[in-house]
Formats: sequence, C-alpha cells, structure tokens
Amino acid sequence: MLGLFVLFAVVNADLKNAIADLELEYEKNANTEIAAGMAKYMKNLFPFYGIKKPIRTEIEKPFIDACKKLPFSDLEAVIKELWIKDQREFQYTAIVLLRASKIWKNKESLSLIEWLLVNKSWWDSVDAIAAHVAGGYLLAFPNAKSKTIDSWKMSKNMWLNRSAIIFQIKYKSKTDIPLLWDLCIFFAPQKEFFIKKAIGWALRELSYTEPDLVKEFVATKPLQNLSKTEALKAIKRKEFLIQ
Repeated sequence: MLGLFVLFAVVNADLKNAIADLELEYEKNANTEIAAGMAKYMKNLFPFYGIKKPIRTEIEKPFIDACKKLPFSDLEAVIKELWIKDQREFQYTAIVLLRASKIWKNKESLSLIEWLLVNKSWWDSVDAIAAHVAGGYLLAFPNAKSKTIDSWKMSKNMWLNRSAIIFQIKYKSKTDIPLLWDLCIFFAPQKEFFIKKAIGWALRELSYTEPDLVKEFVATKPLQNLSKTEALKAIKRKEFLIQ
C-alpha cells in the first residue's frame, strides 16, 4: 500500500489542475481564527483552513460536479489525492465526492473504503464513511457482508471495529438484527469510548423502528452504562413526550 504522503502519480494532469484550483479557492477563503477553533474541536489532530460548511459546499460544488461521473480508477485516484492533503477540508470534500458519485455501487470500491477508514481516522470521517458509504456498499453487495464484517470485527483497528457496529445505522427496517446483536455483545466488554458510544448509537437508531426489541436487549444484556444510556435516549424521549 502506498504511504499516505506519496503523491499518486496516476492522477492525470487535468485532474491535478482541478485539485490545484480547489486548493487555491480554499486558500483564498481561509480564516485562521476559525481554523484554530476547528482544530481544537478535533483535538488538534488535523490542520484546517477554517472554512465553514456552507462556504466549503459552495467552493467544492464545481469540483464535485466535474468529478462525480469519472471512471472508478480516476475517482479513486482523486479521492486518495484529496485524502493525503493536510487540511481537513480536503477529506470532507473527498467524502462529499464519495457520496455524490455513489462510489459504493462499484464492486471494486471496498478496498478504497477500508483504506479511507484506517487512514487519517477520526470520528468525523469514519462515521460518515461507515454509515453512508460502507453501508451502501454492503447493501449493494450483500454477499460481501459476512466476510467484511467478520474482518472488521476481529481487526485490531478500533475504527474498523466501530464501522462494523455502525454501518447499518441508516438501514432502518433492513437492519440485520441478529448481526447487530452479535456485534454489540461481542464488543460490550470494551472500555474504549468510541466503541461504547457506537453500540449505543446503533441500538438507538434501531429503536426508531424496533423499540421493544431494543428495550429488551438493553435490559437483558451486559452492556456498559454509556451504551445503555445512548441506546435508550430516543425511547425515553418519546415516553416523556406522551406522558
């Protein structure tokens, strides 16, 4: 696998120019004060230009429109090129491009999805990719689900573990409930905050369609308190409102 900071030579000249133009627009709209606040919110793990989402969306729209229908090989190269850049706005644009292009419809995209999940990983990127991209892929290619989720479940990479738990959060009635139960029970003993939170989040999303099942599961399984609290939030809010 190519290192994160190696330029992807497979990106052709036109696409490199498009990325350079995007970078120039980001630089023109940079705000150091906002950037400092954004970086602090993200534990200073990444530098930012300091561009708020509405402005970033306006800046990136021509780039997204130009790239979203590219052949998969070009699309993959562009997304990786964005991913290796320093400022976090580039990764956010890459995620927008992933979704706009519906890249998960290409069977070859799983390796790219996994690469993105384990590089420059933090909740902001991982959650968006797991829910909106990996989730889409595993609906489009259900035969890949068992092997992929088993791999993520047993991985030593916490972000792949989290992705295994939350990839179904947009599935609603399509949720594979036995699989979710298995993952929640498997990861329940872990002390990692992002895992405990993921369990609660996944169960809370399911509670919108299966509240009784979630209540029973939380009541009868050895979940940690954070997971239980997160899992029951929507149920308790609804119960409060109808009192």
